[in-house]
Amino acid sequence: MISFSARVDLGNSLILRRGGGAERLLARMLDDAEREAAEVAEREIVSRFDRRIRHQTPIYVPGIHVERMGEGYGVTDGGQPYNYWLEGTGSRNRARPGFPGYHVWSQVAQVWPRRAQRLVERAVDRIVRRLG
Repeated sequence: MISFSARVDLGNSLILRRGGGAERLLARMLDDAEREAAEVAEREIVSRFDRRIRHQTPIYVPGIHVERMGEGYGVTDGGQPYNYWLEGTGSRNRARPGFPGYHVWSQVAQVWPRRAQRLVERAVDRIVRRLG
């Protein structure tokens, strides 16, 4: 599972001092940016599985989805029972000649924080420009 959230502290900025719906609009737009970043991560994970799995079944990869997790969004496989085996971290991966696993989740988790930060920063820039 990969999860993250983004928060922006604008303090006493002009955007929030305007009053009215600016604060609600900012919160909604930031939430949209978080969800968009999670959807990009989901597409990356599914794409990597599609490139690696030779004989797809309609069970594991279609179960990968974005869901709200705490204050942010995350990508999960819904806790499917063979997720550890596919990742290569299950008990059956240790026995030789065990299946080595695809390591998709750990590879995406390594590069994802930087990519997500760039995506959310661009979204925040768009938000600030829109709010003036």
